[in-house]
Amino acid sequence: FSPEAIFRVAQAISKEARAFWNENLKKKKYYTFYGLNCLSPTLDLMRHPLWARNQEPFGEDPYLSGALAAKYVAGIQGMDQHYVRVAATCRHFAVHGGPEFKSDSFDAKVSQRDLYMSYLPNFKMCVAAGAMGLMCAKNKVNGVPSCANEKLLRGLARNTWNFKGFIMSDSLAIQNLQGAHKYTTSAKE
Repeated sequence: FSPEAIFRVAQAISKEARAFWNENLKKKKYYTFYGLNCLSPTLDLMRHPLWARNQEPFGEDPYLSGALAAKYVAGIQGMDQHYVRVAATCRHFAVHGGPEFKSDSFDAKVSQRDLYMSYLPNFKMCVAAGAMGLMCAKNKVNGVPSCANEKLLRGLARNTWNFKGFIMSDSLAIQNLQGAHKYTTSAKE
């Protein structure tokens, strides 16, 4: 639970990722996972000990998770004002962590109080720390898929938190708008 240790770990990860990228650039190797977008920190709150991905997030406390995320962002992106070593992407926005076997269709039912007191503070701190990316989750939040949730993505992240970075989807989350969620009626929509 040491923010300084998280900072040092993130620095080490980013230096290795940048070196890996530089080496592959010389060899003209351009493959998936060879870029400079680090898909972390994972900010899902660990709410159940039997959830399959407990090793990924920082824990169950939104404040501590956000404080660690802020240090992680600083370490992974570097401290240079003009150059980013590796882009940090806060994920999975938001209220992720339902049953893993249902993650493509899960609808997280959460009160406004729990949403704003539990599930969003760590993301707000991650964005405030300057993270370049935000990954929307596969699941729904109160009936609306995270990756189509105007209230969360545009209203909160873009307009309220003034997030200027990129927003990307979790794997298959866009296809699931039509598929598992039945939120759209066609791929084009």
